[in-house]
Amino acid sequence: MHRAEWRRLLAEVLKWRARAHVTALSGEIHLATRAVMGPEAQKVHQLVASGISHRAPPQAYARALGLFAGLGEAPLPGHPIRIHPLPGQRHRYVAERNYLTLARRDGRWRAVWHLEDSGETPALDISE
Repeated sequence: MHRAEWRRLLAEVLKWRARAHVTALSGEIHLATRAVMGPEAQKVHQLVASGISHRAPPQAYARALGLFAGLGEAPLPGHPIRIHPLPGQRHRYVAERNYLTLARRDGRWRAVWHLEDSGETPALDISE
């Protein structure tokens, strides 16, 4: 996606976020990860799962991407994007076959990644 288009898309997402919580689900990078955009009051989650049929890439690939992700990104002023480790994980990207489930309990949405070698992650509350 062209960077200007990406900025326009993110600006639209922030308009939606002004009215309700927003969480984006994505995949196709063959890794599990999560990102958060914006200041706390306007937080937007992005949850990434690779799809259970994808073979996991080498750990070195995940570590290298994690190093670059540490630099951060701020395509819209005042709305930085940060890649965070999954709950219970040390690194920003998990190089294991995985899938993601969402569940609503007591009015709150939670995300759990199911990792082939590490098992389930602790639930991540995405209601805020």
